[in-house]
Amino acid sequence: MIDWKSLGFEICGTCMDGEEAVGKIKRFSPHIVVTDIRMPRLDGLELIHYVRKNIGSSIYFIIMSAYDEFGYAKKAMEQGVNYYLLKPILEEEMNEAVYEIYQKLEKERMIKELEKNLDREKLIHLILRLTRGNDTENKWIQQMEQNFENTKWYYLLIKVGEELRQGGNTLRKFDALDQYLKENEEIFLIARDITTGIQDYVINISQGSDKCIEDIVEKLYEKVKEVYGKEIYIVVGDSVCKFSKIKQAYESTLHTMNFSIFTEKNKIIYYKDIQEYSINYGFKQIQHIEELLEAIKDINKKQVDDVINKIEEEFCEECTSPEVVRLIIMNFIYRSIDIVKKLNENSKDMELHLDLEMILGQGVSIAEMIRCLKKYCDQLLLYVSTLRRNQAKGILYEIELYLHKNFHHSLTITEISKKYYLHPNYLGQLFSKTYGMTLTQYLHKVRVQEAKRLLKETDMALSDIAYQIGYSNYSRFIKMFERYENIKPLDYRDK
Repeated sequence: MIDWKSLGFEICGTCMDGEEAVGKIKRFSPHIVVTDIRMPRLDGLELIHYVRKNIGSSIYFIIMSAYDEFGYAKKAMEQGVNYYLLKPILEEEMNEAVYEIYQKLEKERMIKELEKNLDREKLIHLILRLTRGNDTENKWIQQMEQNFENTKWYYLLIKVGEELRQGGNTLRKFDALDQYLKENEEIFLIARDITTGIQDYVINISQGSDKCIEDIVEKLYEKVKEVYGKEIYIVVGDSVCKFSKIKQAYESTLHTMNFSIFTEKNKIIYYKDIQEYSINYGFKQIQHIEELLEAIKDINKKQVDDVINKIEEEFCEECTSPEVVRLIIMNFIYRSIDIVKKLNENSKDMELHLDLEMILGQGVSIAEMIRCLKKYCDQLLLYVSTLRRNQAKGILYEIELYLHKNFHHSLTITEISKKYYLHPNYLGQLFSKTYGMTLTQYLHKVRVQEAKRLLKETDMALSDIAYQIGYSNYSRFIKMFERYENIKPLDYRDK
């Protein structure tokens, strides 16, 4: 009794005659057919001849016969049969024949697999050269067009989110996707960029195939989502019908990618859905950078978040070009660094972390860029706040000396804050918190103290005293003196 499973095979059918065997061979396409010479309707040799002529030559035949005649063996060999076993069949003899056929089948399978892989590698290499603008010999392009006649080509870009790229097990994830590609030969992996998380794929669909691009992409999307998680999207360009036009498919995919930055994640974006839209290259949102810088100077977290949210909303609504988005964000970053430098000459030592690769990377979504901007602003707010706390005491002392020295001039909080590189609102809050009064109140108090000295030590007219201590309006001087001393200047002098 032959143990077929241990030899690597499984019995798919048994027959009573040659005609029945023909039907089952057509149905099951077996690797091995074991047949007798003498059978009703169609004998063994006639069966082999029919199969070789009408079905295929790749099937291996083992003949079992009780006839030790050279004529039968000669006819069998003429039809490519190398296994002619005489009855009674010895188990060892049959095992040896089946094992030899198994080795041949394995060798054939490996050769086919190698040829298929070489063909895929050649195709991938040609696609890279065609899409990246490198010259390619026409004979290779012509060969591919012959190999893939009546075929539609699609170029895809798959974007994987930052958190998922940094999640570890990268090689295991690649292996899972590679296994899926082996099972779906119409999908070709062209390139992987671990830094940006972008993977390039090409799909070819033969005309007349019952497969459609939406079904293939949907299944690929589900597989990638299964491997990486939910934070992904797929961009599908326009189709082309010739291999030589694959660059057009690639360029349409890049164009579609520009719109992907405005979409929510977990979506499939097709060229056909965005081809009527256009990218906006205006710099309207640059006006909000001034608001954002003011909010940073004020150390106003809520205002910073509100401005950034408004910027993000306008970017998406107006389909602002990714390049413009990056320029506007970089403009803010450079100007914010200038603010820090004015606060601290040693700002080169500041630790502000900014993921420039994320902001400048191809296919990075608005949401990802805005997330980086928010993270940077949070660090910036903390840094500016810390700087000001550390410098506040020294700066306020300098401002106090400045007020005592220059009170006779016309001074405003705006001028003073500008002189010391502080925002007026911040200076006002800090001064009030430290001295228990506003800067303007402190200035009036200093002037009134000087007026009291002059009233005691000189006989200057009140109008002259008012002018000397910084009041151009005599009435205002009288009013301020009475407010702080609860007495009129003349009564104070007489007293």
